[in-house]
Amino acid sequence: MDMGVALDMTPGMDEGHGLAAVISAVPGLSERLLAEHVPGADGRCRQCAVGAQAGWHQWPCRLHCYAAQAARLGPRGVRSGIRR
Repeated sequence: MDMGVALDMTPGMDEGHGLAAVISAVPGLSERLLAEHVPGADGRCRQCAVGAQAGWHQWPCRLHCYAAQAARLGPRGVRSGIRR
């Protein structure tokens, strides 16, 4: 998916740039995800480490990374300060 802008990409995050754009389009979603997906005392994501996946998600988890990228992108899925 080419959005026509340069995105800050963390290794392994290229498949999620579209998800970050979607998250950024929903008001308050990136803030909510960042507040919920925090590290526990064991270094794992407290939100992802429930149910069958317990203990498998190191922090920062992918949702935290996508939400952080979405927060940098701003509400239009474009990094703040860049116009389409």
